[in-house]
Amino acid sequence: MNQLKDRLLEAIADRGLTQAEFVRLINKEKKVISQAAVSKWMNGMTSFIRSDLVIPVAEILNVRPEWLNNGRGQKRYPVDKPNVSAGTERTERRKRVPVISFVHAGYPNSADYMSDEFVEADESTSDLTYALRVVGDSMEPLFHNGDLILVDPTVNPKPGDYVIARILRDDESTFKKLRFKGLDKDGNQIMELVPLNPDYPIYSSDVSPFTLSGKVIEHRTYFKNRW
Repeated sequence: MNQLKDRLLEAIADRGLTQAEFVRLINKEKKVISQAAVSKWMNGMTSFIRSDLVIPVAEILNVRPEWLNNGRGQKRYPVDKPNVSAGTERTERRKRVPVISFVHAGYPNSADYMSDEFVEADESTSDLTYALRVVGDSMEPLFHNGDLILVDPTVNPKPGDYVIARILRDDESTFKKLRFKGLDKDGNQIMELVPLNPDYPIYSSDVSPFTLSGKVIEHRTYFKNRW
């Protein structure tokens, strides 16, 4: 079940709701959604629900927001099981990782740039690992403006990984999902940098050459840093 509209119809049917009843329940939480907007979700005219709406919508339908927006994981949380584990005292050693800007990202020595901000990471993390703050909404609905990502340039990315890449013609770095498209006429692998937000363009290596600079190994979200 790959489309948002299919998952919505299934979840609404599970709740025994009509579309109009579904809209009324949403408007009790967020008084901004019209039945026309919901119709676009259900008719396949949009591929995901806006980030500030997906959680209340998922709560109304009693499903997980990740499943509703992306089709990932289980439809519902496990029944009668806590979704927060009991706290335990941290015993492993930690290391400091610099938080740098996208201007400095994508170079072999990115982690060496001077930084006034550091975050903790596992002791096993590579010494070349650095952190970046997500800028903009091109990777929504999963990554939000202000979220923190840890990047390890020593790990070779695979298709489906989230990566930092340097666009050669623009001499700037970007954060995208890696996808392999196929082979060109000379047998060279064609790679694509794909935004999760469909409003943004896809970079293809046969049109806009780029170099892969590192794999995203950790994602930390901060609600207070969003738009």
